[in-house]
Amino acid sequence: MREQLPKFLSSLISFTIVYKFSLNHHHLLAFARDATYGMIGVNSIFLMGQALIPFPTALMAEYPTNALAVSLFGVVMALNTLLFIRCNPI
Repeated sequence: MREQLPKFLSSLISFTIVYKFSLNHHHLLAFARDATYGMIGVNSIFLMGQALIPFPTALMAEYPTNALAVSLFGVVMALNTLLFIRCNPI
């Protein structure tokens, strides 16, 4: 069981991050009056970024001391943050 703990924590972290991004995204979209094709396109790219989150999180769980795995996680988080900011309708 102890060997599986990093993978379980990785899944929990991944779920929490996706949940928080989704919750904030839903809250921000409540302020949008009209949806344009550009906004829908950026939202689709944002959802693609969300789909990428579990992969680097799992890599970090498998190789916690590997700088490339940790860096990939940081790049995906930065990408999602930038896309989230871009999706901001305010």
